[in-house]
Amino acid sequence: MNEALCAGSFLLLQAYTSKAQSISDALTGGGYVSCGIFCEPAPALEHLASQQPDFFLTESYLAGVNGYELVRQAKQLCRADCVMRVSDTGLSTHEALTTNLSGYLTPGAGPEEYLTCLRHIRQGRRYVSPALMDWLRDTSSHPEKGAPLLRRLSDREKQVLRLLADGLENDAIADALGISSTTLTSHFANLKQKLGLTTTRQLVIYAARHSLPGSSLPGSFRP
Repeated sequence: MNEALCAGSFLLLQAYTSKAQSISDALTGGGYVSCGIFCEPAPALEHLASQQPDFFLTESYLAGVNGYELVRQAKQLCRADCVMRVSDTGLSTHEALTTNLSGYLTPGAGPEEYLTCLRHIRQGRRYVSPALMDWLRDTSSHPEKGAPLLRRLSDREKQVLRLLADGLENDAIADALGISSTTLTSHFANLKQKLGLTTTRQLVIYAARHSLPGSSLPGSFRP
């Protein structure tokens, strides 16, 4: 394949080979290059280290292995963007909030959604499956505990949180709101302090879980 046309490379770790092959076929058809399909963690990690793909696609639970721990190991071996199919119970754990994932997919995600996910990430956006966002909203175990916290936020802080949930990166958020990166960093710090969180990833998931109401944005900008 012409390097100029290559959208990126990926390595896929999936329990079911037939489904993994259909995902791989969709991605290669979309211009991505496969670095291999694996059903066991050990050889997958070995190839991650040697092949250095752009994307590592895996699952939250695979043959008794904790997928979040697997991602942490992968990030020590390469700089790939990590995408995970997460179970409902898996995403409700603390691990899902603190693992540095670029994409979150549901167990039912099909090949085309994988392709959509990688394209979003290539554009500098996080990807969270729409079905997963719905699940987070519908099954948040204690939504009443989060809602009062939102009332502590200023209108500008709610705008920042909403744009994070929509997948915008820091520079895009600052541009959309007409603020400096220093001011944005200050908003992040205030949000984490008020909501009892420690990372930006947690802010993104928090916004989804508590159905953050939309805030009007300056000018004609829409995320």
